[in-house]
Amino acid sequence: MGKNKKIWIVVPVFSRPVEIHNLLNDLLRQTYYNFHVVVVDHGTEKVDFSLVTDSRVEILSQSSKFWWTGAINRGLEHVLREKKDGEFILIINDDVVLDGDYLENVVAAGNKYPDAIIGSISVNKYTGIILSADNRLIFSRAKFGSSWQGKKINEIKEKFVKSDILPGRGMLIPESVI
Repeated sequence: MGKNKKIWIVVPVFSRPVEIHNLLNDLLRQTYYNFHVVVVDHGTEKVDFSLVTDSRVEILSQSSKFWWTGAINRGLEHVLREKKDGEFILIINDDVVLDGDYLENVVAAGNKYPDAIIGSISVNKYTGIILSADNRLIFSRAKFGSSWQGKKINEIKEKFVKSDILPGRGMLIPESVI
């Protein structure tokens, strides 16, 4: 299966129709095609998904009482019933903007580190400034920090940087971790 592993993408949505439609458009323009999106709509504002006709996109409507974590859990429960052995799971927020080769890159990283949870580096699309990268726990201050935050993305020379925590802006989870 290797580089063509299927990615199951779980996206929690809470009353943000513009953001989810933008993310779905970004996903449907990817150079990597072997994916299935599970949108977990747990919002109070009705999002119109009638224009989303791609069979790789599935909508699960849930209660607004679920919040982000509950929506993620519902999405994961659904994916774990549907997916086959060896496939990836990607959790991603609805407000991210993706380059066209994002899924291709995340699958390459997942294949290179098959037993690791892979997180995405978050970058301001207008400035190229890093918002989130190597999030590390600073024990002496009891808080998290990043040595890359505020720097330009082209300053990172390493292809992969270690983190203590990963935000919801793109987290690839291999089956072996679950």
